[in-house]
Amino acid sequence: MTGTQEVKAAPKSTLARIQKGLRMVTVPLPHLAGLAAAVRVNIDDRVPTMGVFASGRLVANPEFTARLSDNELVFVLAHELLHLALRTHERAKGSGQLEFNYAHDYIINDMLRAALGVAKIPAGGLDMPGAREKSAEQIVIEMRRNGEAVSSMQGRGTEAAAARQLVDALRGIYSTPWQMALQTWLEGVVPGERTFARPSRRGADRSDVVLPGRKRTSWMLNVVLDTSGSMSEEIPRALGAIADFCDAAAVDDIRLVQCDTQVTSDEVLTPAALAAYEVGGYGGSDLTPAMLALADDPRVTATIVITDGDITYPVEPMPYAVLWILPPHSPGGFAPPYGRVVTMQQEVRR
Repeated sequence: MTGTQEVKAAPKSTLARIQKGLRMVTVPLPHLAGLAAAVRVNIDDRVPTMGVFASGRLVANPEFTARLSDNELVFVLAHELLHLALRTHERAKGSGQLEFNYAHDYIINDMLRAALGVAKIPAGGLDMPGAREKSAEQIVIEMRRNGEAVSSMQGRGTEAAAARQLVDALRGIYSTPWQMALQTWLEGVVPGERTFARPSRRGADRSDVVLPGRKRTSWMLNVVLDTSGSMSEEIPRALGAIADFCDAAAVDDIRLVQCDTQVTSDEVLTPAALAAYEVGGYGGSDLTPAMLALADDPRVTATIVITDGDITYPVEPMPYAVLWILPPHSPGGFAPPYGRVVTMQQEVRR
């Protein structure tokens, strides 16, 4: 077998193993059979381990999958399905999404420890004995307390190990490609809910089960551009990536608001036009006028802010979801009290 054939064969064998693993999940956990049949699996070496989107798309790193034993794979797959069953993506809205996700990681792993009879959580997963008896909100509070003073975390016999796991989890988010983080956020804010009135295109080849599709909801994504001089090289990359994901997220139009110390442009574009958009007139760095203008529009539910972080912005949380996209050379320390921050990776030139 040639090198090229090996590369092509690896994803196929990984996919087949994951599909078998999903079937094996339903043996000890039959209540997950519907979700196991509904998820769409993609093999992607850009993700560090394995994860699932609110849409039901499950992505897996082939090398990570290969390192798992069959029993470990069943555990990890069941973990991802339970994120869907517990509606982690939806419930995390309006709160610290990473914190809420980690809280559900603790709960899910403790549930599976009991259900599958495992002594150790596979793949270095987050471990908090007894977490299944707590709410996610309780665990978030404990995690925050742990971040301030690790020794004050109650109810564990292994504080140091738990602290290390939490630090590893927090650090892990930065190893994820920023484009993947962008896609995760977009899929999380798309307004169309699942409905059996619209069959899923993913289930078109199935005659034994009907999968719910996403109700088509025309929506507009809002983008605020920090047009200060330091952003001139990074804006085209960010806009191009956003345009690439808009079709999958059912975005029909994009409202692009340029701002330096005042709104200099406010226009509606198609995703195709956004990919070739040229920005001009770089000035100061106060995004308050643009963000407040969007806050006054009741139609605005989600906004992407492209900035280097050296800005003035509203201190009070906005009435819409916010994703802050920073260039790789941005100064450190940008920690807004709301929204999610994603830093673009530096491109490797060959």
